[in-house]
Amino acid sequence: MAMDIDELLNRSYAYTHDALWEQWERWGLLFVCVLINTFTMGLIPLFSGYRYRIFEGGIEPPGVDRWARLFFDGWKLNIIWIVYFLIPLIIVGLIIGGILFAVASPIFMVPAGAGDPEIIIRRTLVAAGLVLIALIPLLIVLFFVLDLLQVIAKVRAARTGILMDAFDLRAILSHIKKIGWGNYIVLILILWIISIILGIIVGAFAGIPAIGWLIALLIAPAIEMFKARYVTLVYDRGLEHEATVEAG
Repeated sequence: MAMDIDELLNRSYAYTHDALWEQWERWGLLFVCVLINTFTMGLIPLFSGYRYRIFEGGIEPPGVDRWARLFFDGWKLNIIWIVYFLIPLIIVGLIIGGILFAVASPIFMVPAGAGDPEIIIRRTLVAAGLVLIALIPLLIVLFFVLDLLQVIAKVRAARTGILMDAFDLRAILSHIKKIGWGNYIVLILILWIISIILGIIVGAFAGIPAIGWLIALLIAPAIEMFKARYVTLVYDRGLEHEATVEAG
């Protein structure tokens, strides 16, 4: 397993290095894509479209061209994100809001002379806070599971070219099983850790007065390309297992 992680990280780094180092035109075009992606809040998702293109596979990094396709492919990833994260987030938010309202409702229904209102309010807020704290671990588990699914969903949609394949849970779970659930969870956790470390680094650059935001956006193409390639290689682990089984 350690060798697998080392290989995936090295191959992802080599892919990113070869794609961007001394390839200033490609880096510049991707920087423009990141700028547009960022300042339109994903409504013109050109860089997301490039990530989709990486997910399609291939040894060589894809070119930054066919802009209309980048746009539409980027929206495919947006739709996948909406289904896997935004809609569940809204539903969970409504449920939590309902629970907290139910817990806090005594504040609004205290009859006159029922006791010190300040004490009742304090106790109610404490109860609501405890409920929220109890829900946090469940929310972390929920969104981790959703992340496990959407990683495979995005690559699967890119490989087949069919958006609806991103929502074929049976096929997605079958692919994860081929990778191995334990292996897959560890590989995604590694990606989370790397993302946090890189996020801290980018945040440090972004804190530089005046030009920090520009440096952060210049670094972004390399970071996102590395992560996209890593995810692609993780997906390919399932295909390699399938090919081995068929050959056997």
